[in-house]
Amino acid sequence: MRKIAILNFKGGTGKTTTAVNLSYALALKRQNVLVVDCDPQGSVADWLGINPKNTFFDL
Repeated sequence: MRKIAILNFKGGTGKTTTAVNLSYALALKRQNVLVVDCDPQGSVADWLGINPKNTFFDL
């Protein structure tokens, strides 16, 4: 199992864009993908068009 972390302390560097597009590309190659968005804004859910019941802060 591979793990890929995308991080940068500065905002606006394209972390969410990179994470969503990379996960999509891997999913197209039939890879199992789990995206964990630790950003309080939760932009990944917006990008994927989902409204999760639970967030990272519920863990």
